[in-house]
Amino acid sequence: WKAWLGPSQGAHLVFDQARIPVESAVVMSHPKDGRISFVIPRPDFGQGVVVVGTTDGPSPPNPDEVQVKSEEVDYLLALLRQYFPRLGLQSKDVLGQYVG
Repeated sequence: WKAWLGPSQGAHLVFDQARIPVESAVVMSHPKDGRISFVIPRPDFGQGVVVVGTTDGPSPPNPDEVQVKSEEVDYLLALLRQYFPRLGLQSKDVLGQYVG
């Protein structure tokens, strides 16, 4: 018997909606690996907030060690730059981040 399912984690980034001015959800497909990420306005998270995510990768066995990795932030920012090249998004534009 071999386990085919394991714990995973996904990173999410939070932006001011003024930096990513979308009115509804946008689904993005990464051109290199085909993974799907999204941009979603979230009025329930605060006025003018947009959530971008998710990445998908293995999580450490200890839940206390789960954290957003810099390569996940870079991955999502690179994807945003492809879909929204005129916005010039950078890591300094990230208001917050979380992993789940």
